Amino acid sequence: MGNLILVRHGQASYLSDNYDQLSDKGREQAALLGKYFKTHNYHFTKYYTGPLERQKDTLSLLLQAYKSTNEVPAKMNIIQELREHKAPQLLREIYDNLLISNQQINTLDTEIKSDPSLKRKNSILIFNEFIKLWVSGKTSVLPGYDTWKNYKAEVKTIIPKIFTSKENTLVVTSGGTKTAIISDILDLENNHVTADINIHMKNTSITKFKISEDNISMISMNELPHLKPNLHTYV
Repeated sequence: MGNLILVRHGQASYLSDNYDQLSDKGREQAALLGKYFKTHNYHFTKYYTGPLERQKDTLSLLLQAYKSTNEVPAKMNIIQELREHKAPQLLREIYDNLLISNQQINTLDTEIKSDPSLKRKNSILIFNEFIKLWVSGKTSVLPGYDTWKNYKAEVKTIIPKIFTSKENTLVVTSGGTKTAIISDILDLENNHVTADINIHMKNTSITKFKISEDNISMISMNELPHLKPNLHTYV
């Protein structure tokens, strides 16, 4: 029987010039997860992460807890298909059109213009509304950007590689990637239920699976046993 733990990266640098770097809180979250794994005798035989800096840095930081052992891999196994989807970039490209077609997004945007202190809160709410539309296939997609259906199909191709009944595997990736894997394994529809999983996926949360020769079972999702509530974040 194999085991796999799927981890979302630590908090990134939301609303900064470079989102793809861990915030100070994100680095703390990753280090605390590593300490939790070490203290509770988690031992891994395979490690995978995606190509993004926030993904790779989260794995590196949590593995620092194992530096006194011989369990730290000499080289990361980086899988391109563990990347995050490009929905945030698509949102920026079609934002003006959404202001016309979606009343909820328009209202949230108007509130930001009236009160700039609402930018962080409302921009997250705007993204959440957009994700529901995008996952359900109810928004336009420009050339070069992901549809949810195509992105999920891409992620699905690496499930046989990382889910094996012969290994204890740790995978550090992003919220969208975790959602794509979970929705495929649970055979979920492409609707608001799947979108809500993506929206509520917390930074450095762990999702656990058991793998037999012919089955993958999810036994927990979005757990944060290593963090106090003041360190719970979503972006």
